[in-house]
Amino acid sequence: MKVTRKNLSRLLILTITFVLLITSSIILLIQNNKTFVTTNVYAKEIEKVNIIEKLQNDYNNKDVVALLNVSNIIEEPVVQTKDNKYYLNHNINNEDDKYGTTYMDYRIDLDKSKKVLIFGHSSQYKETAFGKLERYYDKNFYEKNKYIKLTTSKEERTYKIFSVYIETSDWKYMNLKFNTQDDWFNHLQQLKDKSMYNTNTEIAKDDEIIILQTCSNKEEYKKYKKKYLIVAAKRENKL
Repeated sequence: MKVTRKNLSRLLILTITFVLLITSSIILLIQNNKTFVTTNVYAKEIEKVNIIEKLQNDYNNKDVVALLNVSNIIEEPVVQTKDNKYYLNHNINNEDDKYGTTYMDYRIDLDKSKKVLIFGHSSQYKETAFGKLERYYDKNFYEKNKYIKLTTSKEERTYKIFSVYIETSDWKYMNLKFNTQDDWFNHLQQLKDKSMYNTNTEIAKDDEIIILQTCSNKEEYKKYKKKYLIVAAKRENKL
């Protein structure tokens, strides 16, 4: 076929049209994919929020503020009220129960507090949720179960355990007020130094932490009137 200027013009127009079609298809595909990803992320965030709302409705208890997951051994709703006494002997259904329920210190503000304190009973006679924390006496167990998750109405937080120990007389781990960042870091360092084994987890001045507390049933501590197992972890996914 003889190549003419007219044929060249037609070929050029066809080529440009083809390129435009391909480009438009790629742009549309990218936009659709972005929409899909954004929608999925949004849906997941809504799902997290709904978890707390669902728990509140399931238990008919507006005191539910979070869902606690310790590796795969504990998954418990966490309640919070105006004091640290009520849920010592009431369950999540607001019934009298000597085993209580898992609850957060009344002083904690989940949006502002750098430290979250959560309490629960341990018993020699009944396996309670926080009784399972006593498995952390074994370092081999810790090595396979280093993480704690806390789902609130706004987000899902991940913490890595940096200290496991038993306290019999020093209650400074309950402190929430610190004058300086150095005071805060020194506090974290003291918690880490008390650990019954080295977790090889570094701490920093801007760390946020969670502390789980329960009574210890470890045999060598039975002479002490008060003996609490402390599991301390630092937040990993802070934005």
